[in-house]
Amino acid sequence: MTNIWGFLLQSTSVSLVILLLLLVKRIFVDKLSARFQYLIWSILALRILIPTNIMKTTLIPFSLTLETLKSITEKGLSSVYSSRFEPISLSSVFPVIKEKPESITDILFCIYASGIVLYSLYYLFSYLRLRILLFRAEKASSEEQEMIDTIAKIYGLKSCKAVYIDGISSAFVCGIIRPLLVLPADKETDEKIILHELLHLKYKDALQNVLWCLLRALHWCNPLVHVAAHRIGNDMESLCDTRVLERLEGEERREYGKILLDMANTKYARAPFTSSISNGGKQISKRIEAIVRFKKFPKGMMIAAICITVFLCFPTLLGTRAIYTEDYYPGGYADLSAWEEERTLALVRLNRCTTIAGALDTYAKGLMYQNGYYIATASPISSHEEMSADIQNSVEWSDVSFRGSYTVANLYETEKDHYSALLLFDIQAFNEETNTPYSVLLIPVFLQYENGGFSVTENGERVQYPYGMTSFYLSQETDDPFSYPYISRKEYKTKLGTLIIEQRDSYTIKNTVQRHSIMTELYSYNTSLNTSAEFQNKWDNTLWIYKVDNDIEQPTENITIVRKYLNSPTEKYQFHEQSIYTDGYRSWSIGYEEQGKNDPIGQNWEGYIKDQESIYFEDIGDSFATNTAVRIYFDGELAEEFIITEDGNVTQIK
Repeated sequence: MTNIWGFLLQSTSVSLVILLLLLVKRIFVDKLSARFQYLIWSILALRILIPTNIMKTTLIPFSLTLETLKSITEKGLSSVYSSRFEPISLSSVFPVIKEKPESITDILFCIYASGIVLYSLYYLFSYLRLRILLFRAEKASSEEQEMIDTIAKIYGLKSCKAVYIDGISSAFVCGIIRPLLVLPADKETDEKIILHELLHLKYKDALQNVLWCLLRALHWCNPLVHVAAHRIGNDMESLCDTRVLERLEGEERREYGKILLDMANTKYARAPFTSSISNGGKQISKRIEAIVRFKKFPKGMMIAAICITVFLCFPTLLGTRAIYTEDYYPGGYADLSAWEEERTLALVRLNRCTTIAGALDTYAKGLMYQNGYYIATASPISSHEEMSADIQNSVEWSDVSFRGSYTVANLYETEKDHYSALLLFDIQAFNEETNTPYSVLLIPVFLQYENGGFSVTENGERVQYPYGMTSFYLSQETDDPFSYPYISRKEYKTKLGTLIIEQRDSYTIKNTVQRHSIMTELYSYNTSLNTSAEFQNKWDNTLWIYKVDNDIEQPTENITIVRKYLNSPTEKYQFHEQSIYTDGYRSWSIGYEEQGKNDPIGQNWEGYIKDQESIYFEDIGDSFATNTAVRIYFDGELAEEFIITEDGNVTQIK
């Protein structure tokens, strides 16, 4: 925790959990045992100790409002602990101050951190003062000590040394390593009270008291935490009462209630690092009411209590990811109020893209719809400060007009959580060279995972190709003006000459385009954001070019190519018996596994053989055969046979 906003985020989350737990305890006050009433507070301890994730919401989505308040407050400040454009983050629940404060929010954070130190020192001072007093205290008489040892032996408990102190209303245990049982010097202590305190000792309630004091100090300025701490102390005493009553019978239980009743008018005597049976007149009255309705709950009720506690952990500790895409004001940004502008900028910081497809889709739509907020959502948070003025001034984000469709191509991982890809757009730009009304815009991008999501950065020059395209076009001609870059290009020396293999791929994303009519070119586009979008379809494209050496006997009439798809490069295979066509252009297929084509040789043939595979994945999770055995025939005679593996290597040549 490095700034006041981190504390407010954590404290707000803690407050919501306290309110929920108080409500649950009220509902089950007489339905579940005292063990459950105390056990459920463990959720609060975990909530205080586990940093709240700004990307998630606990019970109520308050993170966006808090981020907006931070953005507005820090706008005119020069804080060194926090930034207007950095989302609230928590790596620890303990405050860390590394620099001199420069703004009011910095000073408030220093005051908060100082309060923790003062509260902790107060607890430590109270404990040391009590230990000094006990060091001088009179040891319990041998008869009293023997009685304590006997009670401990009867109930199978551990005994400890006892001392007398004047001015206290009831016994209590003090200390953790060398605990002492402190007894009132001016009155006799009942055996049941000693049993109560020995049970505190057995279950190390003094140590638990230390933990609750520290957690209370972490949130000293939150009144709800003080209310909860008071209730926790009472529930700890009620649980100890239950443990006592479970060891007593009939009349002894009623006598135990009378002992508590005698303490109803005493002052609150609980001190830090101690246990005390007396916790105020009002609370003792409630404990007596609990004794009246005391009953031993069946063991199954404890299982139910544990199930309820575990169930409550999910919304209170894990939370859910908050998505606010409907608040991006798709109708326009010209008339946004100052609050709406800052709220949208805060939303951009929180609504990060959790998938690669979601980041690419969000960035592409930002360009297509000239929406700076969309672009910022998919951009690194470190760039938001530089982008903010342009976003709010409705700056044009591109100098071209998009038709409304795009394709992702050549996506691959460069290193862990770092990816490279191409965005291909149909744009409205008349090309005089090809006499076509549309062109293709290629934008190389780089993706990386940061701040809870993927971000997109352009990492090369935009290239506009003077050629019309469909969404998944791939040229087979090397001199074609549009042949987008390949992922890999490998060259092999073979029997006939040189084999060049180029590999490309292309994807579509769910939430991108729905085509209603191809003939009339009427489209329905999904303009909404889905920062968790997934890839829908994929094409694996392999283009290979064979340059036949000049010293090889050249074909005179035709070239036939036959492809057979294999599940692995080592699979045994056999081509189907079939005719090799030599009477003009033909193409054929035998199911999915085997395809072929025949090309006549023209007079101007320059020795190039070109072919392309395009394998369609309807479901990205599907597995298809992508290893290919290839045969080449010159004028009907087998001239070459080899295998191209799915990674573009040639593993076998005959």
